Amino acid sequence: MSFSRFSVLAVFLMMVMSAFVALPTYNVGADEHEGGDDGPYLNAFPTGSGGDIADYEMIEDNEEGANITVEATELVNNTSYTIIWDIWDATYTYGAEGFWDFSTPPTNVQYLIGPDILTGSDFNPGCYVFTGKLFDNDAGVEIENETWPFTIGVPFSDCEGPDEGDCPFDDVEGSPCEDIATNPCREDHESDACDDYVNDYCDTHADDPGCYYDIDDCPFDGREGTPCEAEECEGGAHDSEECRVYVESYCYLNEDDPGCLFGDSPTFVCGNGDVIPFDGVNNGYEDCSDGSDEQQYDSDG
Repeated sequence: MSFSRFSVLAVFLMMVMSAFVALPTYNVGADEHEGGDDGPYLNAFPTGSGGDIADYEMIEDNEEGANITVEATELVNNTSYTIIWDIWDATYTYGAEGFWDFSTPPTNVQYLIGPDILTGSDFNPGCYVFTGKLFDNDAGVEIENETWPFTIGVPFSDCEGPDEGDCPFDDVEGSPCEDIATNPCREDHESDACDDYVNDYCDTHADDPGCYYDIDDCPFDGREGTPCEAEECEGGAHDSEECRVYVESYCYLNEDDPGCLFGDSPTFVCGNGDVIPFDGVNNGYEDCSDGSDEQQYDSDG
């Protein structure tokens, strides 16, 4: 089977990171939002950061180590919330994830992801991406999310691919870097057309440094029943609901597979007491037998 989407994401994440020209700017304890809307807000930043790019180049051996502050502010009283976070290296080979469940009051909370995680055995000096999401559990909605790159022990310049960071592939005829009208990656490197274009190119240019993953690579190991062999995840179907369900079931029984996510996933308690994965909430399917994981409407809408 082909997990080609994984290869494109990994390859072009390097491009995005190396071409990153404006990191988020934060004043510690404050968050700016477009339109002046009221909170709740999610805010995450390198601990002590004033928004300088240098703050996102974390030094692993300084006194404080590498730290990330995650906070939620202007929360609504008597409400249940969850913050989910994950951190992955640029090739999605290794990383960590976690979550915090909490209720209000207080209406402002703050958590730290510290050197016990960021300088642990899984985090070698290199390039990483942080993602955080804030959920209102009572309403079953995602309130806000943010994603930004950072490094540990290396400068951002080390995250650049070939061609001075403009594109991770060699600048040759037929390359996804080639500036021609027939190259779909020039306009949208996240499109299916670019996905196919990269796969076709890497089929015949396996020695190109940009072809970091072979298109037949799969993040799961080779044991029986792995999603790498499942019909539900064959080819482009790995983005489907059927593949997602298969992967979740597989990882529930094979937690030690390196392709499965790190740590325990957050859960949602249904109205009848059943527990389901949190990402099943408000996804258009009634995963709870009583339907409590989906928004309900009366005759007035």
